[in-house]
Amino acid sequence: MECTKLFRVAVDGSEQYFQDVRRDVEEIALEVLRSREYDGYTIKVIKNKVMHEV
Repeated sequence: MECTKLFRVAVDGSEQYFQDVRRDVEEIALEVLRSREYDGYTIKVIKNKVMHEV
């Protein structure tokens, strides 16, 4: 059985910005992992939930 590891990338910004860059971020992360021969990773790009300081 193959073990899958999760590589999570959080993106700051508006929902529109997130939608615009999500695929590019995923592709870049995949290229970096492949270049270092890190197999078995699943990439998940998420929108960062920013807490506003008071």
